[in-house]
This record gives sequence, structure tokens and C-alpha cells, in this order.
Amino acid sequence: MRPTMKLAPRLVRRSSHGVHRAVLAVLGALASGCQGTVDNGPVDAGADSRSSDGGAASSVIDAGTGASDGLSQGLLASDALQPMPDAFVLAYVGPGTGSTAVCGYQSDQTFVAIGSPLDPKPSTVTNGDFQQGAGTVTLSCAVAPSGADFKIKINAEIGGQNGGSVTIVGNVDATGGTGIYGGFTSAQNGTFVAQDCSITFTYNMEPVPVGGSPVAAGRIWGHIDCPNAMESGTAEITADGGATQRTCDAHADFLFENCQ
Repeated sequence: MRPTMKLAPRLVRRSSHGVHRAVLAVLGALASGCQGTVDNGPVDAGADSRSSDGGAASSVIDAGTGASDGLSQGLLASDALQPMPDAFVLAYVGPGTGSTAVCGYQSDQTFVAIGSPLDPKPSTVTNGDFQQGAGTVTLSCAVAPSGADFKIKINAEIGGQNGGSVTIVGNVDATGGTGIYGGFTSAQNGTFVAQDCSITFTYNMEPVPVGGSPVAAGRIWGHIDCPNAMESGTAEITADGGATQRTCDAHADFLFENCQ
């Protein structure tokens, strides 16, 4: 019995020491695992693996950033698939059938020229492109169905010393439209606007040569005429010394494609 009694405490002490060593080993392994691995694979356990306040590991942040970058690149790729608007505009302001004394011009003045009036279809310029001898072209256009009509809101601008812009807003149907807003601006000759313009589907004074309708979702080809376009902020002096609003005929052939 005495050997057995002496042996038992030694077995217990050895067992306690073994458990202690095992716990230390497990804790060491856990500590090592936290520093060197996450779930299925190793990560960098260097100084940059944690934030300055002991927060999330930078590998997680980097992974999130990578996912965000991937999403951004995907959105950019999607945007790149959207066609850019392109347009042709040839706009004039002149006396029309009215008095040259009221308009101030003896003949039509070119306000905006974007693209070329080729036959049978004009050449267009894409939004953001540079037109040789002029300036950069900026386009914004929407041609959206609204019942039997189309709501249009189009703008074309060309930069440079002789640049200008044309804005057209209103509703048209398959035959044209009335009560259209027209704005014509020239860097050299000021701005003329009218609220009572009309749109017809003609080009070079002939019906638009297309198979089908000249207006559809995202595109329109036609002519705008504003016989009572008034210059903003100026007045003409008449023969009797009175002042009158300078009024001219503003008109343009235009083609807008790849619009919203």
C-alpha cells in the first residue's frame, strides 16, 4: 500500500503539469493562428495587419477595397456601353420676312454650325469631340415618348471664339410641333429666344429623307423656325427715335441621335 500511496500524488502532479503544458501549447497555437491565419489561409501578420487602434486587419480592408474597386470598374464598363449623343446643327438668325430695321441684320447670320449639311444625311459630331477649326462640342438631349407625343429637350453647344449654342424644348408628334421654346446664342452676336417656335420634319427645305418616322425614342431630325425671336437685354432705335425690342427670325436644321 505504501508504494501505491506515494505514487498517486506524483501521478497527479505530473498530470497537472501535463495539462498546464497542453493549455500553454494550445494558447500559443491560438495566438500564432490569430497572427498568421484567417479561416482558410495565411495572411500577412506584419505591422500593417492591424489598424492603429487595434481594429480590423488591413487585409480585410484591402479585400473590401478590392471589391469596391471591382464594382466601380464594372459600373464604368456599363457606362462605357451607353452610346454618346451625336448631333448636327446649322442655326441662323436673320431678318426673315420682317423689317431689317427691327432685326438689325441685313441677312442671315450663322449662330451655330456643328457637323456638315451633307446630302442625303448630314454628318454629325459626337459629344465631347473637337470640331476642327471651331471648338469642343457639348451635347445634351432627351427625346422621350409621352403618349402619342414625344417630349424633347435638346441642347448643342460649340466652344471657341465664334462658338454658340441652340436649345430646343417642347412636345412634338409624328407631324411636328408648335409652341416650342427656342434659344439661339452666338459668342459674337448675343442671344435670341422665342416661346412660339414650330418644328417641321424637313431638311434643306425638303422632307426628311428617312424610312419611317423622323422622331422616335432617343432621336429627332427636323427643322425649327422662330419668326419672332427677340434678343435678350437689347433694344433697337427706330427711325422716329423710339426704342423697340430687336426681333429676328431664328431657324435651324438639326439632327440629334443616341439621346436619352
